[in-house]
Amino acid sequence: MNKVYIFGAGNNAYGVVSYIGCENVIAIIDNEKKKQGDRLLGIPIISLNEYVAKNNNEQIVISAAIYNEIIIQLEERNIHNYSVAPILSRGMVSPEEIYIKCGLEKDREIVIFGSNIVSDKFIDYITQNHKDLRYEMICDSINEVHNDFNYRRKVIVFKENIELRDKEFLSNFQEICDVYEIIGEERKEKMSKLIRFKDKHKDERCFIVCNGPSLRISDLEKLYDNNIYTFGCNLIFKMYSDTYWRPNAYVITEFGLYKTYYDEIRDLKKDNNEVFVKGICEIEQMKELDGINYYYEDCRRKYYENEVFSDDIVRGVYSGYTVAYDMIQIAVYMGFSEIYLIGADFNYNGDAAQKGNHVYDSKFQDKRKMAGRSYIDCSINAMEVSRKYAEAHGIKIYNATRGGKLEVFERKELDELFKGYFKRAN
Repeated sequence: MNKVYIFGAGNNAYGVVSYIGCENVIAIIDNEKKKQGDRLLGIPIISLNEYVAKNNNEQIVISAAIYNEIIIQLEERNIHNYSVAPILSRGMVSPEEIYIKCGLEKDREIVIFGSNIVSDKFIDYITQNHKDLRYEMICDSINEVHNDFNYRRKVIVFKENIELRDKEFLSNFQEICDVYEIIGEERKEKMSKLIRFKDKHKDERCFIVCNGPSLRISDLEKLYDNNIYTFGCNLIFKMYSDTYWRPNAYVITEFGLYKTYYDEIRDLKKDNNEVFVKGICEIEQMKELDGINYYYEDCRRKYYENEVFSDDIVRGVYSGYTVAYDMIQIAVYMGFSEIYLIGADFNYNGDAAQKGNHVYDSKFQDKRKMAGRSYIDCSINAMEVSRKYAEAHGIKIYNATRGGKLEVFERKELDELFKGYFKRAN
């Protein structure tokens, strides 16, 4: 592979670097000034101005999950040599596995549909190892198809988001191998142990405890006293010294947190709760922990493009720029039909790791230099997707947060709920 620049020093950058190799990345571009001058996996993080100053035309691979504004930024600078990477922070099958699972041993000619670093790496692989396999590339548009185009071939789909016109184009082929479907099936097999959670709490109610500053210790004590099934997330364990409450299920989705608080997350199993971690590819020494329920995120940017909700965590859980979205999807898979959110302020001030954004901020200093930019609009949109899914499937989701800016769900007064609505545990 040719050496490239990566744009975006967030979670997905780890996966992109892992996939293409550190040796193939010149530098990582990021708009966050706090990140510039730092390193990620030993690779320098620079500004776009530094890239431009080098007066080169090396390819830029956009790793950022929200990429439209980056594309505008590049186009305004007359930079056109870029591509968008799939969501690779949760790993990707190798080119060899794609070759095998698509059954290409007997093929002599194929069509490759969609251009990104995954298809690039696959082409490198077959060029080096299967020189007798010819291919024709259709980068992104069916307008590239010529009059004598031969449909009597196998098409390997690398394009992430298939539009209606793409489906019409693909329907002409005798055989279609969608790389992302292959990945989905492989992950479903690997994550089969998660099936044990399916409808485990059918028609029950639960509380999803977010970490906003409106949350109170007394709220956690009420949940404990009433023996209510709860979800907790991220650094909520920093409050454990002040309460008997422990979540029945703990969820973490962000690589920076997982890496920084790896030892503490490992020890959470001591509380006999279920720990869910969004599966992170093995980068540096971040090996999978025993007894942890790992799950995947789809490699395709389905949520960001098409607003989707997963009710099958075995196959994957979609990201919505808030861990609350993951917790809701997991709760739905477990069968909960009545879901209450508390501490869901949705009112971040600047960087997510900045003081003032979380209930535990007064207790300790976040060890992370920064967590990255918050996309509140995306997070609220994810809640809208949750609401639509819930309404269509007879599920009730309420917001019992004190204040905050999340107005997607029907509001409930938390203190009023515990005055009689919930029966006290025996």
